[in-house]
Amino acid sequence: MKKLIYIIDDDSAILDIIKIILEGQGFLTTLISDGVEFFKKIKKKKPDLILLDIWLTGIDGIEIAKRLKASKKFARIPIIIISANNKGKQLSASVGADGFLAKPFEIDDLINIINQALSTKSHR
Repeated sequence: MKKLIYIIDDDSAILDIIKIILEGQGFLTTLISDGVEFFKKIKKKKPDLILLDIWLTGIDGIEIAKRLKASKKFARIPIIIISANNKGKQLSASVGADGFLAKPFEIDDLINIINQALSTKSHR
């Protein structure tokens, strides 16, 4: 069964690149460009993992991560924060994210952090 990954970023070029990389690795992807759209989608279908940028219009990635980790229904979904924010690692740790990847990133690093988060999730 293919794993579903939600990719949330307001940069359409980044969304497209990550989609190509992940689908090439056998993942299913859903591209989302803002926090409001994200909350509509997650209520309909829960992903196996979320890749989340910090800087978004409307609801930012840190607020999204806080809300998810505080929710019984969604708290166990692994969240990997991806950001060029120089405080991204500290921010992601402060909201309980399962990983952080600084932009720009290497493709291998992206795939490794996703596989690690998904394998950790299955052991919980």
